[in-house]
Amino acid sequence: MAKFAKTFMKRLSLLLTIFLVGCTSVNIPNYIPDKYPYKKTLYGDYGKVVRATEKTLGEFGWTITSRNDPSIFERTNAEDQHRNNQILIFTKVRATSLVVGTRYARLNAYVRSADDKTCEVELRYVTISSTSVKNFYNYRKDHLIERMFKRIEGLSK
Repeated sequence: MAKFAKTFMKRLSLLLTIFLVGCTSVNIPNYIPDKYPYKKTLYGDYGKVVRATEKTLGEFGWTITSRNDPSIFERTNAEDQHRNNQILIFTKVRATSLVVGTRYARLNAYVRSADDKTCEVELRYVTISSTSVKNFYNYRKDHLIERMFKRIEGLSK
């Protein structure tokens, strides 16, 4: 029995060493594709909605790194051609240490205005959980995004 336990412990320690010491690289893009975008239409002035979105991002701990024209990253379709203003806001990556790796998170905010005094706010979220073996991607964070939309709506009135 002692021989079995000793062999088992050697194999377990070898397996853990391989799992924890391996190396993977993580590429966290600035632009998040619309795999699972959250969208909400708000009634209000475009400038006010953009300021409310930026303020909400800051209140929730997201640091804005840049603001860009979305047409650089996405083709505009016929529906977007009638929109007057649009902006894509990028945030800094947030890293969280886990027991077996690191989780990286990033958020993009896409604000589009329409002719009927409405603005569409689109939030895109991604987490990449990096382990020594594989990277796991997740594009959902329903509770956080719901709270952010409520705050943006409250600030933009």
